[in-house]
Amino acid sequence: MALTKLPVELISLISSFLDTPSFLTLRYASRSVEAGTRLLFRRRYFSSRGVMLYEPSLENLLEIASSEEFRTCVETVIVCLDHIPDSTAAIMYSELRLDALGEYVPLDQLPGRDAIGDYDSDHGSPAGEVEIGTGSADSNRGLQDHAREQARFIKSGIASCYLSSAFSRLPNLKSIQISDTFIPWGARSFRRVTGLRMVSTLTNMVDLDLVQATVQETLTATYSSSAQPLALSIIVGFADEAIRPDLLVPSGFLARFMRARHSVIAELCLSVSPFLQNDRRVWIDDFLSFVHLFPQLEVLDLGFNVVDEHLHFSTIGRRAHFPRLRELRLGYIVCEADSIAHMVERHKSTLRELVLTPMELPAGSGSWPPLLALILGAELMVEEVVIEECIEGDLMLYLHSTRKLSSFQISKRGPDSLPEMFAGLQLEREA
Repeated sequence: MALTKLPVELISLISSFLDTPSFLTLRYASRSVEAGTRLLFRRRYFSSRGVMLYEPSLENLLEIASSEEFRTCVETVIVCLDHIPDSTAAIMYSELRLDALGEYVPLDQLPGRDAIGDYDSDHGSPAGEVEIGTGSADSNRGLQDHAREQARFIKSGIASCYLSSAFSRLPNLKSIQISDTFIPWGARSFRRVTGLRMVSTLTNMVDLDLVQATVQETLTATYSSSAQPLALSIIVGFADEAIRPDLLVPSGFLARFMRARHSVIAELCLSVSPFLQNDRRVWIDDFLSFVHLFPQLEVLDLGFNVVDEHLHFSTIGRRAHFPRLRELRLGYIVCEADSIAHMVERHKSTLRELVLTPMELPAGSGSWPPLLALILGAELMVEEVVIEECIEGDLMLYLHSTRKLSSFQISKRGPDSLPEMFAGLQLEREA
């Protein structure tokens, strides 16, 4: 084959542009091609590992963590919400998941393998497209039997032990994510063996217990492992609603354990639902009790899956405090300018980067000029500011500013000319 005569570097470059089936076919064209693409294979299929709280999936992660070749490749572990529903009604839809290339694809149409590394070893073959009907022998056990088995596995604490052991054996682990959009290892093979389909999108209120259990088990594993410091991302929820703060708050024992090892998490990415669970006070108390479990945070990325019309951030801006915060990213928030100002000023000795996108201030308040003057002023040591799609009435603002250069744009959606309130704003930054 002419391809095998190409330099290894060129073969690797070509492989990086191939889709999953083509890349796998190319790897087995010859031993030289397989050897030449081995590094790309490790980086492509082992840098991120998706797992679920199901024993075969976690055993696979532990096997990788015990491999001298592959364990150094893993930088991100994604704990997915895939679970066995206790009724067939929960699986009567076509759900979309992210494949390995970051594209949304129906689970049944994924080409031949789990999206994030469905391999037992480098020489494992990709999962086939064999479909087994619901009359499969193992499926005769029924959904409820499988659901109870998975529930016992989670509640027993064995799942967190698997995760903790794996985290401790992954020397380059940088990030732990809890997600309901990626496909974990073993999701398709479970269906081929049993004829039953796991689901990720939550369809009934009972599933909220699973969300809480997944968060608790992942936090337990993270803090009982030797891996640190880490970035933690929690972007899960119920149907189209993000997770509520009451589902994040850990048990008393776990909370005390997390406070004792407060330096484990350095970055937190969190999407929460602004809707009230009981009343505003309870929402705020639950939220703050969770985020303050991470006092050593250096990066906070906080967003609401819908615009925070309940003005929670007004209280958050006044009460949240992280002594080492360097980067603050806020999104989908409606609040007063004072709320942002309080948050920025409280962290002015450490804050170096601020990202607001999107955010809305009250119409007609003229709040953006003084707020920008504060953020860009000499009293703060912020080195980079990014503002995108931030709104006040019919004004929309865009700003990208560094210590040496500012790019500022205002657009007005109404017919009138731009207001003069920005005319005196000084955007030049001193070197």
